[in-house]
Amino acid sequence: MTPPDARLRGHHLLCLLAFSGDGYSDDFVAQFARLEAIYRSPDSIIEVLISADDACAACPHGSPDGCRSAVDGPEQAVKELDRAVLDLLAIEPGRHRAADLHARLARAEHQAVHATCKACSWYGKTNCQELILEFTRQRKSS
Repeated sequence: MTPPDARLRGHHLLCLLAFSGDGYSDDFVAQFARLEAIYRSPDSIIEVLISADDACAACPHGSPDGCRSAVDGPEQAVKELDRAVLDLLAIEPGRHRAADLHARLARAEHQAVHATCKACSWYGKTNCQELILEFTRQRKSS
């Protein structure tokens, strides 16, 4: 079996669609930009996880035990956010085509997206929910 194009934890399936160049470190920002390009490509194969992923590998708060961010952690809280996004998309961890993930997100209710994002430390600090919803509107109209 060929390796996936990217390994992404659940909540990054939303974050990558709203990425605006902010992040925890220069390495993290560069890695997130690379992953954003992969995830936005409809034919990419994404391994969806509820654990550390390719973005976490470049995060200064990452550890072998998972997230140690004073703001975003502990790891259990991040896993709960991952699970909430998988529930929003009605998927399980595993391999998914990016276009299928995008289509599922486009079918999600806007209020459900906002409710899911409320657990994130970035909620209200950026316009990420609006960027995610704009992406879904574009998918619905195409």
